[in-house]
Amino acid sequence: GIFEEWCDVVRWLPSIAANSDMDQAQWDQINGGCKSVSSVVASLSGDQSDAEKRKIYQANEKEIQEMLKTIRQAAEEFEQAETVSPYKNDSTERQNTDG
Repeated sequence: GIFEEWCDVVRWLPSIAANSDMDQAQWDQINGGCKSVSSVVASLSGDQSDAEKRKIYQANEKEIQEMLKTIRQAAEEFEQAETVSPYKNDSTERQNTDG
């Protein structure tokens, strides 16, 4: 369902960002944002009903919105940097540091 898909995105996003040309500071923002909701992801990964998962999501909405704001900001900074001067980096270093 939708909650499982959201949890997958939160878990995969740091790896996806690490495989991009995103610089370390932007990746750190995305990784930190995803880690900030890791307890919510863990709560939503259980066998609860959709109604129970909706309550968990709603109870953590402020935290989730902050995470989304952080990720959106990092993505916008990345877009702006790419249009000015593309920065190439070694994303394998980031992948090895987080898991």
